[in-house]
Amino acid sequence: MADNTSSEKLAALRSVLEKQGLDGLLVQRADLFQGEEVRPCDERLAYISGFTGSAGYALILKNTAALFSDQRYSLQMQNQTDAKEWQCFDTMNSGIKDVIADLDDVAGNIIIGYDSWIMTAGQVEKLLDSENGISISWVALRNSLIDEIWQERPDKKIIHHWYMPDEIAGISAQQKITQLYERQSKGNPSTSILVSKVDSVNWLLNVRGDALAHTPFFHAMLLVHSSRDIVVISEDKPEIDFQIEGLKIEHRCFTEMSEIAKKLVDRKIQIDKSSCPKALLDCFLEQNSAIEFKPDSTVLVKAQKNEAELKGMKDAHIKDAVAFCQFWYWFEHAVYNQPITECEVATYLSEFRAQQPEYICDSFPAIVGFNDNGAIVHYRAKKGEDNKIENNGVVLIDSGAHYKAGTTDITRCFAIAEPAAKAVLANSLVVGAHLTLSNAIFPKGVSGIQLDAICRQGLWDNKMDYGHGTGHGVGHVLSVHEGPASLSKRGSQEILAGMILSNEPGYYQPGEFGIRQENLVHVITVCDDFLGFENLTFVPFDKRLIDTSLLSKTQLDALNSYHKEVLEKISPHLPYALQDWLDHKCEAL
Repeated sequence: MADNTSSEKLAALRSVLEKQGLDGLLVQRADLFQGEEVRPCDERLAYISGFTGSAGYALILKNTAALFSDQRYSLQMQNQTDAKEWQCFDTMNSGIKDVIADLDDVAGNIIIGYDSWIMTAGQVEKLLDSENGISISWVALRNSLIDEIWQERPDKKIIHHWYMPDEIAGISAQQKITQLYERQSKGNPSTSILVSKVDSVNWLLNVRGDALAHTPFFHAMLLVHSSRDIVVISEDKPEIDFQIEGLKIEHRCFTEMSEIAKKLVDRKIQIDKSSCPKALLDCFLEQNSAIEFKPDSTVLVKAQKNEAELKGMKDAHIKDAVAFCQFWYWFEHAVYNQPITECEVATYLSEFRAQQPEYICDSFPAIVGFNDNGAIVHYRAKKGEDNKIENNGVVLIDSGAHYKAGTTDITRCFAIAEPAAKAVLANSLVVGAHLTLSNAIFPKGVSGIQLDAICRQGLWDNKMDYGHGTGHGVGHVLSVHEGPASLSKRGSQEILAGMILSNEPGYYQPGEFGIRQENLVHVITVCDDFLGFENLTFVPFDKRLIDTSLLSKTQLDALNSYHKEVLEKISPHLPYALQDWLDHKCEAL
């Protein structure tokens, strides 16, 4: 059914719902492991709706199909769905209750199913129970109804794993497991801890894998019975069992969860409901297990990088800056000889990175948007449908990579010929906002929401804003988007020393251009009571897009200081011809 139309897919699904005695289905853009990136075989929301964004969900009823995502994807939702079949909603303003409230063909009770392996226990708790006089009964399904109609669903690949050396991880897996058990069990030897966040599992075991194209995960969850005894739970047992010094490891599959739960009836199971699939929780509840809901403490520990992780991140950013500068040098010459497509730019950039030692893979598919496509925040170019980069304008390039010791994420905008004056104005203000944040000093205890406002203030003064957050956490050779910290309007987590965050203000003029400027920064201690940022990314900003009259003296000094540091750190790693080129890019304004 891969080539079926949206209406045909919906009709097939509604036929299955009718046979199941269901009035609707909730479809998440997620998999068993709740990561931002999912395998092609788990792209169920994309299959049924056509929408390929990295966040969202759909509610499909007998006569209604509603798609929900955030402001980053407002244009993409409209562009990728059939308007005759789908209604698109911004999750900041609308939810399931709004769809239910508008139903005029339902009275009394409505029965809606959901895939209990890809919805967490915490998500299920928050499901709406009634609206506008309609009572909602939610049914936990153990099998995906989307899979029943997805006849050409991609196969699952065999996953391989590799070990991160202790000198790169900074601490051994056995030490991490011991610290986790002591931290969460509080000395109770009858406690078992379920670690259901896949990035926590990979970090704890100093293991990485190739489950995904852009996120080096080994897909697994973990049961920790003591400081030495653990159970690795995966979809299939690994071809080669994990062997980690100091740990006794048992390998089991998710299909064996009921059997595992039976053996743990005398133990208390700690579960993080924000990441534990509802179906997995039900396996324990069916055995009357003693459950203690407790957040995964690894999340915050992992976010504060140790010295070895920080060193690896810095080394990775030097390699990445060299690759990006080589690409930029090539791009400037190539684009004036003949038109280049957005897809070609993404391919060449990836190839330059792949030439660097210890490169693993790109950390996400590069976003390359020229002019109007740049205004689509998480735009993905498709071959044959992408823009040619020619004539006048601005190209936005958001990209990154994983290296064996660190992860990168950078966004730069380049001027093509003579960009519009309002694009130069917007870029100048965005660069100013970026510099203001990167040089901010703030007291300990400050949260992401406060720093987000500091960054936006200069844009707000000019009646400009952007719909996404200012920054996200970044994992150490894990997910390029890592919690719990964020610089955003909802960033309640305290910002702590050791965290690595992005700094990426922007501005988007629909149908014309998009601007975003992004570096990664490391949170450092300035003095006993104050913190600040250390730049990790060292690539110049395109001065052709900067009107210095729009920068304050403080911002201009910061820009020149940054470019001086770029030159000092990156020039020695470049060929002679590129050193002269970088000298020009970093000349003081």
